[in-house]
Amino acid sequence: MVRNGRGTTAAVVAAAGGLGLSLAALSLGAVPLLASLGDRASNKRKRGSPLSPSRWYASQDRDGRVGDAVADVLARVADGGVEPMLRCEVWPLLLGLRDANDTAVEQEQARRRRRERYRQLRRRCEELHEMLSGRSGAAMGASGDEPPADLGTFTETLPVIRADVPRTPFRTGAFQSHWEADRLAESASEDDLTNHSSTHRSTEPPAPTGGGGDANGELPRLEPVKSVPATHQPTWRTAQADRLTNVLQSYALLDPAVGYCQGMNEIAAHFLDAIPDESEAFWCFEKFLRGYRCHFVMGGHVGSPGGGGSGGATPGSTSKASGRDANDKRRGNKRGYPRVAPRRSANVRDRLHELGDVLRRCDPPLWKHVQLLGAQECMFAFRQIVVLMARELPPAETLYLWEALMARGDHVVTEEDEGEGEGEGEGEGEGEGEEGDGNDANDEGEFGAGDGRLFVHVVAAAFIQARNIAFGCHEFDQLLHASHHAVANKTLAAAPLLATATRLMAKGYRAPGMAFPTK
Repeated sequence: MVRNGRGTTAAVVAAAGGLGLSLAALSLGAVPLLASLGDRASNKRKRGSPLSPSRWYASQDRDGRVGDAVADVLARVADGGVEPMLRCEVWPLLLGLRDANDTAVEQEQARRRRRERYRQLRRRCEELHEMLSGRSGAAMGASGDEPPADLGTFTETLPVIRADVPRTPFRTGAFQSHWEADRLAESASEDDLTNHSSTHRSTEPPAPTGGGGDANGELPRLEPVKSVPATHQPTWRTAQADRLTNVLQSYALLDPAVGYCQGMNEIAAHFLDAIPDESEAFWCFEKFLRGYRCHFVMGGHVGSPGGGGSGGATPGSTSKASGRDANDKRRGNKRGYPRVAPRRSANVRDRLHELGDVLRRCDPPLWKHVQLLGAQECMFAFRQIVVLMARELPPAETLYLWEALMARGDHVVTEEDEGEGEGEGEGEGEGEGEEGDGNDANDEGEFGAGDGRLFVHVVAAAFIQARNIAFGCHEFDQLLHASHHAVANKTLAAAPLLATATRLMAKGYRAPGMAFPTK
């Protein structure tokens, strides 16, 4: 048997269905396919210039409105991302927490409302902590009251969060700079107080000491200063770990139908690294995760995440605390977000099945090889889906990929058509009619960004880019190992993946010379 990837696949396919079919698949199908995708051009695609402070502030008027300049901002972000210092200002706009026509005063009012809602979640977490510690749980048991519904969710998620937070990688960013600046300011203020008190003591007459010592003429003994061990010294990483714990516990209460799942910690850590304000980091993380919430559901379907209140929300509820939150899709259409197909994934298995459909449609030889390995459920891509490529790309490229997804509205959750009858979550009464006005259709059609669809094509682009590695695998375990190591080593930049994913999403795309049927 030939040991290279293409020869191995040809031999296996020949044993299954004939030599002629395998040669047609490998020689006639793969090469025209990659050529038609512009694989070489896509791999050379470079990231553009990020949104700079000068361009960002020039896009706003004197009152802080972005207004009609939002289209230019979105195009710039999709092409090159955002300068790190601007993320705490630009991300709320990309995620719909800030309206393009909001003034600076309205933005501050919205931030205060979100901060109060976050405080309510934190207070509820503290109450549940007291119940678990027994201080208030004993009184509740003595009175015969039923335990609150969110206590079960909190009890299940708390030990998992405590285990995951210490092994979460934290990276330098805005929070580290902010924390170190605060420590320097505190140290300077303490030095000023010390100098002031010593100066004040020096102006007072010295107290009589009977010859400068005690009764025996010896100098007074000073107690040794007990230094805090270095391991207990507060650092920005310990502070970040506390913030991450707060955010994950609060999210578990806000969305009890999903709670906390492993992988959320790595996504939330990026938001906390980039945004010093814990409340703003939480709400940006929550809004971004809405489009990829199904990645943390193993089976079935859960309702939309709730919001507000101290006790979280019930499954199927949707936040109504802010009118802006209810009209995300309407704002998205005004920004030029594309129309998307009504059907969306309900759990991670649906998402992986959607990935398989993309591979089958866009790279039939690769998909045929995946089937021969018994990997048609695409579980080899489970990690890439759950952590949103955070382990495959360098940190800077990961954030650029996410910013491009935000700018193109991939996080926006669309409503199911009423005629589908799929049993999906029902939409809110607010803003229901704005989505289907037909004013925002584009060339991407039903394969447009939204509901995480663009991200699925990005993952498919990563595997198509590393298809030779997949062809070199002879069994499923090898493919799984390669997807976690070799594919990650070959995936170094987000711009080529986004360029290839955009071409894969073209409506009705079918490469010439395909040897296998696409349906």
